[in-house]
Amino acid sequence: MAYITDLTHVLDIIFTLTTSGDEKKLTIKIIKTAIVLYQASQRRRDVHTKINELPIAFFAGCDVNVEMESIVKSRYITDGGLKEKVEKIAPTELEGDEDWDAPQSHGGNLAL
Repeated sequence: MAYITDLTHVLDIIFTLTTSGDEKKLTIKIIKTAIVLYQASQRRRDVHTKINELPIAFFAGCDVNVEMESIVKSRYITDGGLKEKVEKIAPTELEGDEDWDAPQSHGGNLAL
């Protein structure tokens, strides 16, 4: 459940970054930026706390889909700081591409 919600939230950030900057091509730089922003966010911590607090028996029921939908729909409501950071990323910061393992990758480039 956590993996699916994490992936959905990262994809949401990617969508926000690409649509707000009129990006025409999805790059590794955009994906890395979304991952870094999400990993450092309060949204991620809240999601994992909420999932960890669910009783084991809960996962045997059909309410899992409803709970996942609720978690995913929270978007930026639960984390205004993340929304602000995503919106602060200038399109020029996302220009170009890079390798997955580039050592300079957002090592200090993102204002987290």
